[in-house]
Amino acid sequence: MNATTMLQWQHGQVEQLFRQYERADGVSQKRKLFAAISARVARQLHIEERILFPEVHSDGIEAPPQAAVDEHLATSRLLAELLTLPVGDPQFERTLKVLHDELLHRRELEVQLVAMRRAA
Repeated sequence: MNATTMLQWQHGQVEQLFRQYERADGVSQKRKLFAAISARVARQLHIEERILFPEVHSDGIEAPPQAAVDEHLATSRLLAELLTLPVGDPQFERTLKVLHDELLHRRELEVQLVAMRRAA
Protein backbone atom coordinates (compact mmCIF):
# COMPACT_ATOMS: atom_id res chain seq x y z
CA MET A 1 0.00 0.00 0.00
CA ASN A 2 1.52 3.35 -1.01
CA ALA A 3 1.42 6.54 1.07
CA THR A 4 -1.46 8.04 -0.88
CA THR A 5 -3.62 4.96 -0.47
CA MET A 6 -2.77 4.81 3.25
CA LEU A 7 -3.71 8.46 3.71
CA GLN A 8 -6.99 8.06 1.85
CA TRP A 9 -7.86 5.07 4.01
CA GLN A 10 -6.88 6.99 7.15
CA HIS A 11 -9.08 9.93 6.13
CA GLY A 12 -12.05 7.61 5.81
CA GLN A 13 -11.36 6.14 9.25
CA VAL A 14 -11.02 9.60 10.82
CA GLU A 15 -14.22 10.79 9.17
CA GLN A 16 -16.10 7.82 10.68
CA LEU A 17 -14.69 8.65 14.09
CA PHE A 18 -15.79 12.28 13.78
CA ARG A 19 -19.33 11.15 12.94
CA GLN A 20 -19.32 8.87 15.99
CA TYR A 21 -17.99 11.73 18.13
CA GLU A 22 -20.82 14.00 16.99
CA ARG A 23 -23.38 11.37 18.06
CA ALA A 24 -21.61 10.43 21.30
CA ASP A 25 -23.34 10.82 24.63
CA GLY A 26 -21.19 11.78 27.55
CA VAL A 27 -17.65 12.93 28.07
CA SER A 28 -16.30 9.42 28.68
CA GLN A 29 -17.38 8.20 25.25
CA LYS A 30 -16.15 11.41 23.61
CA ARG A 31 -12.80 11.04 25.37
CA LYS A 32 -12.35 7.53 23.92
CA LEU A 33 -13.32 8.69 20.44
CA PHE A 34 -10.98 11.67 20.62
CA ALA A 35 -8.15 9.35 21.64
CA ALA A 36 -8.82 7.34 18.48
CA ILE A 37 -9.11 10.49 16.34
CA SER A 38 -5.86 11.93 17.68
CA ALA A 39 -4.01 8.64 17.12
CA ARG A 40 -5.20 8.47 13.50
CA VAL A 41 -4.38 12.11 12.82
CA ALA A 42 -0.91 11.64 14.33
CA ARG A 43 -0.46 8.63 12.05
CA GLN A 44 -1.49 10.74 9.03
CA LEU A 45 1.04 13.39 9.95
CA HIS A 46 3.73 10.75 10.29
CA ILE A 47 2.88 9.22 6.89
CA GLU A 48 3.10 12.65 5.27
CA GLU A 49 6.43 13.55 6.89
CA ARG A 50 8.19 10.22 6.50
CA ILE A 51 6.66 8.82 3.30
CA LEU A 52 4.50 11.14 1.18
CA PHE A 53 6.62 14.29 1.17
CA PRO A 54 9.84 12.34 0.45
CA GLU A 55 8.02 10.41 -2.33
CA VAL A 56 6.90 13.69 -3.88
CA HIS A 57 10.49 14.91 -3.80
CA SER A 58 11.84 11.66 -5.30
CA ASP A 59 9.30 11.95 -8.14
CA GLY A 60 11.18 15.00 -9.35
CA ILE A 61 8.90 17.55 -7.72
CA GLU A 62 11.22 19.94 -5.92
CA ALA A 63 9.09 20.15 -2.78
CA PRO A 64 5.51 19.65 -1.66
CA PRO A 65 3.42 22.74 -2.43
CA GLN A 66 3.63 25.33 0.32
CA ALA A 67 -0.10 24.95 0.95
CA ALA A 68 0.42 21.26 1.81
CA VAL A 69 3.22 22.10 4.23
CA ASP A 70 1.19 24.91 5.81
CA GLU A 71 -1.82 22.63 6.26
CA HIS A 72 0.40 19.95 7.74
CA LEU A 73 1.80 22.39 10.31
CA ALA A 74 -1.65 23.81 11.11
CA THR A 75 -2.96 20.32 11.74
CA SER A 76 -0.03 19.55 14.04
CA ARG A 77 -0.65 22.72 16.03
CA LEU A 78 -4.39 22.06 16.34
CA LEU A 79 -3.78 18.52 17.53
CA ALA A 80 -1.23 19.76 20.09
CA GLU A 81 -3.72 22.36 21.35
CA LEU A 82 -6.51 19.80 21.64
CA LEU A 83 -4.30 17.53 23.71
CA THR A 84 -4.05 20.30 26.35
CA LEU A 85 -7.79 20.93 26.60
CA PRO A 86 -10.37 18.90 28.51
CA VAL A 87 -12.75 16.97 26.26
CA GLY A 88 -16.17 18.56 26.38
CA ASP A 89 -14.87 22.05 27.14
CA PRO A 90 -16.37 24.63 24.74
CA GLN A 91 -12.88 25.62 23.53
CA PHE A 92 -12.09 21.96 22.90
CA GLU A 93 -15.27 21.54 20.85
CA ARG A 94 -14.51 24.65 18.76
CA THR A 95 -10.92 23.57 18.15
CA LEU A 96 -12.02 20.04 17.25
CA LYS A 97 -14.40 21.50 14.66
CA VAL A 98 -11.53 23.53 13.18
CA LEU A 99 -9.38 20.38 13.07
CA HIS A 100 -12.16 18.51 11.28
CA ASP A 101 -12.50 21.30 8.70
CA GLU A 102 -8.71 21.37 8.28
CA LEU A 103 -8.63 17.61 7.64
CA LEU A 104 -11.34 17.90 4.99
CA HIS A 105 -9.32 20.60 3.24
CA ARG A 106 -6.10 18.59 3.51
CA ARG A 107 -7.80 15.71 1.76
CA GLU A 108 -8.25 18.01 -1.26
CA LEU A 109 -4.57 19.01 -1.15
CA GLU A 110 -3.52 15.38 -1.13
CA VAL A 111 -5.54 14.83 -4.30
CA GLN A 112 -3.57 17.69 -5.86
CA LEU A 113 -0.29 16.10 -4.72
CA VAL A 114 -1.30 12.83 -6.36
CA ALA A 115 -2.04 14.69 -9.62
CA MET A 116 1.36 16.42 -9.44
CA ARG A 117 3.10 13.10 -8.90
CA ARG A 118 1.35 11.54 -11.87
CA ALA A 119 2.26 14.50 -14.08
CA ALA A 120 5.94 14.40 -13.06
